[in-house]
Amino acid sequence: MSVDKDGRFKLEVEIEDFRPEELTVKTQDQRVVVCARREEKSGNRTSCRELSREYTLPDTVDPLTIKAFFTDGGKLIVEAPYKDGSHVTGR
Repeated sequence: MSVDKDGRFKLEVEIEDFRPEELTVKTQDQRVVVCARREEKSGNRTSCRELSREYTLPDTVDPLTIKAFFTDGGKLIVEAPYKDGSHVTGR
């Protein structure tokens, strides 16, 4: 977790083994939950990969303002503004 150049909360998650449509990102209380599932079938065999990660947000971040996007490089980026300018950069 970090602060980006605009003073926003930022979380980067490496997810290169999954496609965007295989991911779900949701908030529960003051947490971000990232889940991914990929099922592959080959002949009469099926393989399944799953991932579940949970991150606690700082109290200064409103979970209702979270936005997430997937980069071409296989990273999930989760961003949100800090509440009422509560985070000041340069300190």
